[in-house]
Amino acid sequence: MAAIKRQFLGLAGELRVMSELLLRGFNPAKSYLENGADIILSDGTRIEIKCSHKVSRENGYSYNIRCGHAGQKRTVVGCDFIICWCMDDNDFFIIPFADVKDLTSISLPTIKRKSKYSCYRDNWEALRR
Repeated sequence: MAAIKRQFLGLAGELRVMSELLLRGFNPAKSYLENGADIILSDGTRIEIKCSHKVSRENGYSYNIRCGHAGQKRTVVGCDFIICWCMDDNDFFIIPFADVKDLTSISLPTIKRKSKYSCYRDNWEALRR
């Protein structure tokens, strides 16, 4: 299979998360601006989407908590949640932005492993304020 462009993966992640949100009764809207959240819920909740393939079987997934294009990287701002899609396991971590705002990256476990982020796995109810 040919390498998939990074921007295609990002859009696929956004659409995948929007699908999950719709199935759970949320009303997501895609933001087309390059600054701020990727998805905005009808109640104003702002969500940044990150997606990744496994780094390795043992180490799970790695996410850069930054946005912007090369040379213009900045820490994600203006978001209430970050949703990380672990593509190979089709697993989701719904993390309040306040819990990762000081980080530049996070590592998430494969589905069978535990970590300090395990409590955020399938944490969809956190989006209901």
